[in-house]
Amino acid sequence: LAVTDICITIPGKGETPPHTFCRVDKNLNSSMWGSSVYLCYKKSVAKTNMIAYKAGLICRYPEEDYESFPLPESVPLFCLPMGATIECWPSQTKYSLPVFSTFVLTGASGEKVYGAAIQFYESYSQERLTDKQRSQLGLSSTDSRPNMSKAVHTNKCICL
Repeated sequence: LAVTDICITIPGKGETPPHTFCRVDKNLNSSMWGSSVYLCYKKSVAKTNMIAYKAGLICRYPEEDYESFPLPESVPLFCLPMGATIECWPSQTKYSLPVFSTFVLTGASGEKVYGAAIQFYESYSQERLTDKQRSQLGLSSTDSRPNMSKAVHTNKCICL
């Protein structure tokens, strides 16, 4: 693991560390006046040839929320806590095994909803990549033909 992102929070303004960030419990504001200021960091697996995006919801069932339980916007964070990724691997690399996880969502009134998720990888066509993405993945070349020695994959998750 490596520190992959940092941020500053000011609790006096109602700020809290973002999801998956850890706070260093040392106030950076050494003066007697003013708000406390804290450094926060995110540790992740340090990978090259990977682009991470904020996870989102592609489709869902039921398509509309139940009146008694609206689907929280944070569900994608539970399913893909390290984000949605596009990764470049050597073409002979075998897919990693799917990863199964469970979680509990607690509503505002204390009701609990249990979830289960399975995360897996799928092939991602190099033709769908922008020039910037190709560069970030180490696939840059003078032409846009696919690099046959590398394979591009994306992670997905099915959640119940």
